[in-house]
Amino acid sequence: MILFLDALAKLLKPEGLWINFGPLHFCSEDPFAMPLDMFKSLLKNEYKFEFVKDEIVETSYGQSSEDNSMFCLNLKCAFWTCKKHLKEEE
Repeated sequence: MILFLDALAKLLKPEGLWINFGPLHFCSEDPFAMPLDMFKSLLKNEYKFEFVKDEIVETSYGQSSEDNSMFCLNLKCAFWTCKKHLKEEE
């Protein structure tokens, strides 16, 4: 996950926006899930992202279009918009 964040921080321009909707599993080979509050703290403190919007949204996934289907998976997704800070003046 850290490699993903490093790459994202390098790719985004200063003042660039990252819009996220979904779980925290960005890399399927990463076996460690980080708690959401720890992840947000990492984004704020280490990567200097500012949260513009931050909420949890409940949504469904994989629901059948048939009215009589009993399958429906409800998920609570992290929905946020972060802004990358300008580089500090040296």
